[in-house]
Amino acid sequence: MKYAAELTHAREAARLASEYLRREYASFAAVADAPVTISTHADKGSQELILAFLRDRYPGHALCAEES
Repeated sequence: MKYAAELTHAREAARLASEYLRREYASFAAVADAPVTISTHADKGSQELILAFLRDRYPGHALCAEES
């Protein structure tokens, strides 16, 4: 299959990010009047995890992400 390695890497990055998000939401404690939501913190963290994973495997590729 064409792009089999890329698909495997994308799935692995998504798995790692989902584990990260589950941990973040499990330990979330609301802080009154906090300027940043858990969604923003967790979204950015999971995005950085995915981007780092993919940059490591595809250093010459350009990546674009929503939270950047």
